[in-house]
Amino acid sequence: MSRQHLLSEPVEDDYTRTESVSFGKPLPLPDPFGFELDTSDLLGAGRRIPCSDGSRPEGAEPRVPGVLA
Repeated sequence: MSRQHLLSEPVEDDYTRTESVSFGKPLPLPDPFGFELDTSDLLGAGRRIPCSDGSRPEGAEPRVPGVLA
């Protein structure tokens, strides 16, 4: 399964902290947010995002009104 990454604590042109979790698992967000992001809502979201030219990847779901429009 794919993983998602959160880069934080920037110093000059780099980040000093990386959090990595599997999609569907909670992702802890550091202060000033200070909560765990429920990533289960992100599962499958990438299939609804069109390519930069407006096309859709093969097998992509149609856009759902109000979701990542």
